[in-house]
Amino acid sequence: IPVINPEANGPAWFVQSLQIVNSADEEMKALSSFSSKHEAIVNRTKFPELTEKIAFTVDSLAVLTLQESQPNHLTYVSSNAHEGFAVFSEAYYNKGWNAYIDDKLVPYGEVNYLLRGMLIPAGEHTIEFKFEPQVIETGSRITVVSLGLMGVLLLFGLFWLYKRKDNPI
Repeated sequence: IPVINPEANGPAWFVQSLQIVNSADEEMKALSSFSSKHEAIVNRTKFPELTEKIAFTVDSLAVLTLQESQPNHLTYVSSNAHEGFAVFSEAYYNKGWNAYIDDKLVPYGEVNYLLRGMLIPAGEHTIEFKFEPQVIETGSRITVVSLGLMGVLLLFGLFWLYKRKDNPI
């Protein structure tokens, strides 16, 4: 019989406070004594922009729900009367991943040594994480240019063959 784990946090949640550390060692030590449901650990040297505010109001009506989960696109919906700090149960990996709140690109960072975290303004919002690596965009442009050049060469070859049939040497 499956048993529900009351200590599980789910795919995303709001925390009440940030515990600020200054090194990876401090971050690892802090993991042994923090409450993941109520606080997040942020390394100030790596993500100073996340440490400007450290206390947040989390009321019982604040909701952060995973709406869609694809390997390269995650969509969450949030509703919170207050500005909040959210922790996402996804491994932090910034190479190619972009975060958006209501289609606007926003910064996010690493919390709890492994997870994603970000500041979310008060109100109702759609939060998206999209995998948009630069190499894909560059590859697509190279493909379009290559196909265009191939088309021009093909047309030139056909034109040359047509001209050659009209004027045999």
